[in-house]
Amino acid sequence: MLGLGSSLPSVPAGTIFPQLYLFAVHHLGFGLSRIQVLAGGIIPGFVVSAYVVDALGRGKLSLSLGTLGGLLVPVAFLAVVAIFVWRTQRLEMMPIVMTAILVAALVGAIYLRRPALVVVLAIAGAFLFGRTLVLSRPLRTICLSSALLDKIKAKSNGSRFVIADPAINRPLPPNQEALFGLGSVNSYNSLLSRNYGRQVGKWSKNGIDETARKFKFVDSQLALSDKTFPLSDVGLFLSAHPLTSDLLQPVGAADHILLYRPRVATVKVLQTDRFRATNSRPLMITLPSAERQLPVRLEDNKSDYSRISVSDSAEDTLLFVSQQYFPTWRAFSGKRPLMVGLVNDFYQGIIVPPHTSEVELFHYPFAWWSWLPQAVCALLGILFVGRSVFHRVTARRPIEPEDIVIPGTRQLNPR
Repeated sequence: MLGLGSSLPSVPAGTIFPQLYLFAVHHLGFGLSRIQVLAGGIIPGFVVSAYVVDALGRGKLSLSLGTLGGLLVPVAFLAVVAIFVWRTQRLEMMPIVMTAILVAALVGAIYLRRPALVVVLAIAGAFLFGRTLVLSRPLRTICLSSALLDKIKAKSNGSRFVIADPAINRPLPPNQEALFGLGSVNSYNSLLSRNYGRQVGKWSKNGIDETARKFKFVDSQLALSDKTFPLSDVGLFLSAHPLTSDLLQPVGAADHILLYRPRVATVKVLQTDRFRATNSRPLMITLPSAERQLPVRLEDNKSDYSRISVSDSAEDTLLFVSQQYFPTWRAFSGKRPLMVGLVNDFYQGIIVPPHTSEVELFHYPFAWWSWLPQAVCALLGILFVGRSVFHRVTARRPIEPEDIVIPGTRQLNPR
């Protein structure tokens, strides 16, 4: 992907507590979207239902309309999700019927006081609703390639591809692009960053859709007229109709989709001594001509790590990397940290000091802070258990002589 970030979507948590929500996204590894907030309510709903079932089974509650409402809390959350999220999808009656049967059987088991039947129903529910999560399909039966995928791999030469025709649905979701070693500018994500939206908005009349989650296609004329577009490393255009731009050359077709390559070379990494820094410290560059670029080579490139050989220069240079800037990236030359900055309000840049021959980029996300909630819960659990043990120990008192009663005798009052 050209870049994904975190913006504030229209969800209850983000609306009521935006700062708390942003802290969770930036530092706790959360990736909340509207469906996760709604569907996440199903889990505490099942917890409430489990407590009600447990209390009914032990006789602490009686079966009534109120307790029946507690049993149906997760069903209510499922209904909310179906109304607000899945309303556009085809309704499948089988899961609904199975849920109704299981709920009715559970109420019957509680009414008849049959704990064993409750256990059987729990196992049956886990099997029925969890069977789709079991990856039992043999790998040889899964198609891992197609004519279009093979053609994109062959013609992109490691660069990104882009959809340049609204008639084309996305060939691959972003996670599958990563699976096959491909990348594109098109995106679907509930946390698209504002920087990403501004960047791709220059290449499309429609830009990102109104929900700020999708970017489906570029306008080839707008994109190619942008002199900095080669910095996006887009080396392949996909279209269902012929593109007539003189800046594109046809390179093949597959599955009724035409493939075009831009005549201007794309940029994945670039090193130059022609750059400037503004007052707010973002770096700005123009696309230098080939003779003004310093030799640079990408030695290793992974999603969270890159190793780049750079030219040894007598002065500071800028190493440009065609990916979205994130402050969680760290750059080093050996053990020496290097300055990482924002280039052209979107891309990643590293200031390379004199006499440097290699730069390594590491991604250190703040998600490692996600251990904090677990650590707090563990500490509270230890304190709770320790407090319980302490009270049990201190509640015991030594046996006094007056506590001993011999059968057949009457205990004397020590007073």
